[in-house]
Amino acid sequence: MARSSLTFEVRTYPDVRGAGQQLEHVRQSRRACATATAGPYAVSYGVPSAPRRGDGSVGVRLRVGGNRFDEIVIRVGTGVTVVTFPGVTGDDGGLVDPVAAQAAEKLRQAVG
Repeated sequence: MARSSLTFEVRTYPDVRGAGQQLEHVRQSRRACATATAGPYAVSYGVPSAPRRGDGSVGVRLRVGGNRFDEIVIRVGTGVTVVTFPGVTGDDGGLVDPVAAQAAEKLRQAVG
């Protein structure tokens, strides 16, 4: 069963180029690989509707073992954050849009 809370991951890179490459890697991986395996689980990838935030962003939908997770990967300067929405919460624009905006703003504050 999918967790019922949002999760955030933040990474910083030595320069804007490195952060941009990470975002591009996510974008390319999503396009190139529709399915994968993680241990005993089949993972399928899709493209959810995602708000444009920060200096660049991309949405990824994962389905793993019957659970769904929507992620928005946002780059601001040298920082990248991943916001994960479990289950169908990724369909709620009234939740996704303000949370993505807040994540981008907090990242902007953190990376200066």
